[in-house]
Amino acid sequence: MEADRIKWNKKFTARDDTLGPPESFILQKKDLLKPGTVLDVACGDGRNAIYLASEGYRVTGVDIADMGLKRLGQFAKRQQTTIQTHQIDLEQEDSLSGLGMFDNVILMYYKPDLALWDQIASHMEQSGILLVCSFNVQQHEVHGFSKKYCLAPKELIHLHPQLAVLSYESVEESGKFLDYYVFQN
Repeated sequence: MEADRIKWNKKFTARDDTLGPPESFILQKKDLLKPGTVLDVACGDGRNAIYLASEGYRVTGVDIADMGLKRLGQFAKRQQTTIQTHQIDLEQEDSLSGLGMFDNVILMYYKPDLALWDQIASHMEQSGILLVCSFNVQQHEVHGFSKKYCLAPKELIHLHPQLAVLSYESVEESGKFLDYYVFQN
């Protein structure tokens, strides 16, 4: 959607020239990731992608915001690492087609529709790992964050018949209310 691209481009343009730290959930669960490739879905300006690339993973980042991907490219160059990027509207049918298969997928702070979950599962290698971190309904209740983007308790437990839940946690971290999931294909 063009409106989403414009909204996110404005947010990325307004940010200072500093790469944020990787998500704490990524740091906590990195040892569960399989060696090899990572698909960072809705990667933004790449704080998690760049961290994982620096740890030796071959990372592909996809996002709707060309300004986020531009920032990611600049940060990657500074860090002397390479990340393959694709500007993709994740709400489009078959948006991930042509990207290939991945040993791992990470999805931070983005709530896909059901069709995208199917695509994600179909792009994961056998025994691949999927890490998901997203706001839960307490974020809406406490901070007024749009409920549309919040997960209900255990909402993703039966997400996809191909994906087994290895762990689920509901946490409060630095004033944010989050659900953490680890899946295996």
